[in-house]
Amino acid sequence: MAMARGRSDDGTRAVKRRKQQKRLYVLVDDWERGYSVQKLDTDAMDADDDSISNLNEIKPTRFRDPPVARMEAQHARSWSFVAHGTKIFAMQPNNSSPAIPALDVATLSTAICPWPPCRCDFGRPLFVSLAGKIFLFLSLHTYYIDISTSSSKAAAAAMPASWTTIHERLPFAVTQVSSYATHPDGRTLFVSAGARAYPDPDQRQRHGTFSFDAGILQWTHHGEWLLPFEGQAFFDRALGGGAWVGLCRIDHDNGGATAGRLCCCDVVDPNSGSTATPAPRTKLLEEKLFDKAGPGLPTLHVGATLVSMGGRGEFCLVESRMHDDVRDMLRDYYPREQLDWRALSRRVLRVTVFRLGFDEATGALRVVSRRRTRRAAKVFRQAHCWGGPSLDPIVFWI
Repeated sequence: MAMARGRSDDGTRAVKRRKQQKRLYVLVDDWERGYSVQKLDTDAMDADDDSISNLNEIKPTRFRDPPVARMEAQHARSWSFVAHGTKIFAMQPNNSSPAIPALDVATLSTAICPWPPCRCDFGRPLFVSLAGKIFLFLSLHTYYIDISTSSSKAAAAAMPASWTTIHERLPFAVTQVSSYATHPDGRTLFVSAGARAYPDPDQRQRHGTFSFDAGILQWTHHGEWLLPFEGQAFFDRALGGGAWVGLCRIDHDNGGATAGRLCCCDVVDPNSGSTATPAPRTKLLEEKLFDKAGPGLPTLHVGATLVSMGGRGEFCLVESRMHDDVRDMLRDYYPREQLDWRALSRRVLRVTVFRLGFDEATGALRVVSRRRTRRAAKVFRQAHCWGGPSLDPIVFWI
């Protein structure tokens, strides 16, 4: 009898493990009314192909059709989407939408989230999933909504009625945010932002790095230095006991030498005050993972997004590029009326899955392993103008 229960328990645990297994989801703006949600099988990238020296040799293939799902939303930049639990929220849906749509990739069901009070114009906001809530940071106000991430059907279907407003100006200009990262405590957000001048001295916002405690809803200024990243960085416990990892902020003073590289830095203590917090130690990955422009060639690079695949040193980088077929067109600078706009609307997504670690001898950050496969490049055609607002790929590991 006990053995039978044991087999049943093992089977239940196996089912739960399969249900909890995460996947890579890419939102592709190939639909006039919004985005197609595509799921990429990173497990198919396990076997290295020694015949591939770089992703330039891979002929891109089309995404699966039909997609996993479609989401109606404005064609906007990647910051207008946020993942919370197993749901993807299109925070800037079409203006006619009665609410914000949310796709649950675990159940492929759709839910709706109410509009925040500022539904008319978000400007350039910062959306973050933190401590069980979705936060919307704007320069004048902050809004948050508490959304359950429970897997039960009843909890998943119960959406809150409204957003809560924090009537307090941010200590920085949200339009100047260069990077952000969540602390491993799960309740603290770190944000780096540049300064913006205001005619009124009382409205000036500070330069540097700040932390936000989602429990007490307060900001702390940690110093007039910036985290070394561009966009979102991720905590990874496998690197030296824990570090933040992200795409490097471009060093324009050094000829853009950091473009296309990753870096990591120590995690900052949220309890340290501004006078006691030095800038964290940073390590740069010497290898370039992508090139924004080749020597003497027009750039085909459009944008790139890094995602963490579980916090154990494994990451996925998705680069968006124009198709190689348009290189001659860009080099020759055709008159605008002669450009082939249909050709220019083609996008190639290059997917690289790799593991990071530290060199035992030098302590340098390096790529320990890499998955190379001929399935690692996908092509699609944008539904809107090729020079539209979608730059960095919209990618989630859920």
